Amino acid sequence: MFIMTNDRYNQGVLLDEYNGVYSLISAKQGDRKVFTQWCKPRVGEEKYSETAIPMGVRLGDRQQAITVLEKFVQGLKRGMAQTEADREEHQEYPKEESDIPF
Repeated sequence: MFIMTNDRYNQGVLLDEYNGVYSLISAKQGDRKVFTQWCKPRVGEEKYSETAIPMGVRLGDRQQAITVLEKFVQGLKRGMAQTEADREEHQEYPKEESDIPF
């Protein structure tokens, strides 16, 4: 299931299932087809995987995915989204785009 989140660039999120594990994947809609976005995850301090994987987050099996998504909806309704201050406090990755090695 694909949900468009940005009409200008045809970007959105794809609910994907692979081997019983559900994931939310960053995707883009083309002509009658949805394309997943791929990335090479970090595997060390300055190393990246040679194998690309879909850019997303694993939610777990069907019941776990439902539970996780319901918790996000509850958090959104209560206004519990992470703030810019929270992100800066827990920053683990480069803050400037020029510091990103790809």
